[in-house]
Amino acid sequence: MISLSRRLPLGAPIFYKWELRAAKPLDACQVKDYCDKVARLLLLSDEQHERLLWAAVLHDIGKILDTSPSHVQTGCQIVAGLKLGNRLSELILRHHDPGSWATIELEILTTVDRFVNLFTCLLDKRLCLEQLRQDCAQGAASAKVTAALEQVL
Repeated sequence: MISLSRRLPLGAPIFYKWELRAAKPLDACQVKDYCDKVARLLLLSDEQHERLLWAAVLHDIGKILDTSPSHVQTGCQIVAGLKLGNRLSELILRHHDPGSWATIELEILTTVDRFVNLFTCLLDKRLCLEQLRQDCAQGAASAKVTAALEQVL
């Protein structure tokens, strides 16, 4: 699919709201895989782990119909009819809200999604981790999740 994100020069700040692009199945798989590894490292309960993995797979489902910032609301509408819909809607709705983590699942999903978005632009895991650390200093990413992510890379 065509990317809507702009390729920025290395070292340029990358902001959440400018990273929206068409949903790609590979992104969802990468987010799910990293979320799984981080969740195991941080010892989430089975219920938290399951909820996180479902949210990781479906977090950008709204982009199928809507590539604007409101894709999160569209995603919530899509999953509303699912059996797990009510358990996933908060994670889908807030996965682009840095620093407003009500649950560990949201903290992991937000930070891992940020990492995958950065990697799509920068194509260098080391640079992505450096940017995540800067985001942590500004409260826009989780230091705990960033440290765990660094261990699983």
